[in-house]
Amino acid sequence: MRRLLILSVLLSGCANKVPVITRFDGLTPTAAQQEQAWTECEAKSRVTSQMTHYAGTGGIAGAIATYGVQNDALTACMAEKGFKVAYVEAK
Repeated sequence: MRRLLILSVLLSGCANKVPVITRFDGLTPTAAQQEQAWTECEAKSRVTSQMTHYAGTGGIAGAIATYGVQNDALTACMAEKGFKVAYVEAK
């Protein structure tokens, strides 16, 4: 429970950012293509973040490292599928 509380406090600063997904080739993706790629890549990023050496250590450093690995894996997977993910401030 304590880990969850710490992680939620750490990530609360990122809560006002939303992902904007575009294609590298300039074409507009359909909602179905975008959702399929996002769902698959999000699942892969969660698996990847559990394979880091920080995953079981806990603490603030572990939470930050795991979050960073998860975001990097998501962005890389989306890039493999031709999508660019950028995080912008929510309005």
